[in-house]
Amino acid sequence: MDKIEKELRREFQLERMILFSDAVFAIAITLLVIEIKIPHIVSDINDKLLLTELAHLIPKFIGFIFSFFIIGIYWTVHHKLFSYLINYDNKLIWLNILFLFSIAVMPFTTALYSEFYQPNLHIPFMVYTINICLTGFCIYMLVKHLAYSRNNLSIGFTDKKLIGAATARSWMMP
Repeated sequence: MDKIEKELRREFQLERMILFSDAVFAIAITLLVIEIKIPHIVSDINDKLLLTELAHLIPKFIGFIFSFFIIGIYWTVHHKLFSYLINYDNKLIWLNILFLFSIAVMPFTTALYSEFYQPNLHIPFMVYTINICLTGFCIYMLVKHLAYSRNNLSIGFTDKKLIGAATARSWMMP
């Protein structure tokens, strides 16, 4: 395999990883809204009854809105971070998969928290918080690997201030 073929293959593999990541983000955001079900009313329907049933969905809508923007923020962070990539290694692939796992589980943790939100219940809040913390930790690990890998994975991601800002941002959400 000549040099040009190797370069094209490497670029194709990077593109596959980025497209797969984008697909996971898109599916996670879609699953967030699927968790909000249309009220099922079997008796005589009227506006007051429908509004009452819709009011019960407010916690789910709030959870959807928060998680939608949290996933969106993490997508932008991922997008910016991966814009520096020029190569990949197995560790990067697995760190990215772990990060995507934390994104993919967010619809479940959001639904759990939204469904069972009560001041006296701590488990739903803890599960959701652990999910957010795992996501932040995964971004932190991706930043560190890109910044300090000896495999020349990135270009332009060497400035200490940029790395420091990316590291700080990885912990801002949690």
